[in-house]
Amino acid sequence: MGSGTIVVVKPAIVRLVLAIATQQSWPIHQLDINNAFLQGRLDEEVYMHQPPGFEASTHPTHVCKLHNAIWPQKSSKGLEVNIHNFKGVPTPMDSTAVFLESAEDSLVDGSLYRRIIGKLHYLSFTCLDIAFSISKLSQSKHQPLISHWTAMKRLLRYLHQTSSFGLRIAKERDHRLLAYSYSDWAGDPLDQTSTTGYVVYLGRSPISWSSKKQRSVSHS
Repeated sequence: MGSGTIVVVKPAIVRLVLAIATQQSWPIHQLDINNAFLQGRLDEEVYMHQPPGFEASTHPTHVCKLHNAIWPQKSSKGLEVNIHNFKGVPTPMDSTAVFLESAEDSLVDGSLYRRIIGKLHYLSFTCLDIAFSISKLSQSKHQPLISHWTAMKRLLRYLHQTSSFGLRIAKERDHRLLAYSYSDWAGDPLDQTSTTGYVVYLGRSPISWSSKKQRSVSHS
């Protein structure tokens, strides 16, 4: 493994380990780690003390001048969307929804739309019921329309309605690995492509799922 390699654990692996640990009654411990990420250019001079254990032997009292930020800057704070006053809805999206152009499309804030999509992607790690909606809304993140905003608001209203829902990991004797898949046939009315989805269970515990639009048109 090279020095520049970043080890990433896929969410499905985490859910699989949790499901097995629950079935086997293994103890589970949580560990919070504060990460520092290099990101963004600094607009002003910033200095910091040398990290403990990494002091320069020849200049142990010197400070470091930063060229990049190693903490989230103001512009990258978590997005706050107030949904407390939203009226809930029972479903996240109409599966046959069509996004039409409008004269008001130029008023759409694409930057805010993409930020919300990014947050929803993280939320989908534990919410398999919104995978299809996020996949549909992500397809036009570079140029969203008013109709996309309307669908986005509906998804947020659904999340408000189901805020008490969670991902159930069951302790049971059934250790079978079950997979279910589905694909609509030319479901997109604009380019005739299909959307494929799947969910994998270990027993009755969902461990992996996805909803994705196919890149090509199927002819058979």
